[in-house]
Amino acid sequence: MKLICIPYAGGSATGYYPWKKQMHPSIKVIPLELAGRGERMGQPFYRSIEGDGTDDLYRSVEKELDGSPVALFGHSMGTLFAYELAHRIVRETGQPPAHLFLSGRGAPHTGRSEPWIHELPDSEFQSEVLRLGGTPAELFEQKELSEIYMPILRSDYRLSETYRDLGKQGKLDCGITVMRGTQDSYGRAEAEEWSRYVSGGTRIVEFDGGHFFIHEFRQQVLSAIHESLLCTRSSQI
Repeated sequence: MKLICIPYAGGSATGYYPWKKQMHPSIKVIPLELAGRGERMGQPFYRSIEGDGTDDLYRSVEKELDGSPVALFGHSMGTLFAYELAHRIVRETGQPPAHLFLSGRGAPHTGRSEPWIHELPDSEFQSEVLRLGGTPAELFEQKELSEIYMPILRSDYRLSETYRDLGKQGKLDCGITVMRGTQDSYGRAEAEEWSRYVSGGTRIVEFDGGHFFIHEFRQQVLSAIHESLLCTRSSQI
């Protein structure tokens, strides 16, 4: 079983590196690096998630698509990439994902009334990013770091806020596990709406934390992944 992991806005593939040692040995963790950060610093940012962003990630993972079962995990903005990449994999290989993990974001058609923040002045934008948690204040206090990460964050929030699922892709033929922090800004109802996007079952797992519960509750998140994937694997044997 291969688990493709996609980072959140401002995040990098390195956030998933610890998972490689903590995941069950039968699961291969494959963190994807988005353009413009980490080892790909300096590369142009994506124009859209559903366009060149998904095209790029598919090229990154294509060599891993050898017929073995593949699952995808995405947190926050990463859920949208995971959803689009899953559809792309189906179109290119005919193989649906074994499972889809969607963490830290409601379904695409929910939350559209929320104001965009990627166009706000720097100080207001920074305040909104810090309010979500997960980003240390020192990132903006140190000029050198701020000059590096502000463009990344603005680009990622633009991608997430302007994303539109055209609704023409149909349902993915797989089950999903939707993870949510109970103190996040969206509710359980928005998380449950992900069930519209798949033909398989939907499991909701909640953690007593905010938007970045995946850091505070890492072991519990990994346990939820193990449970879903190992059950999926057993049902396929």
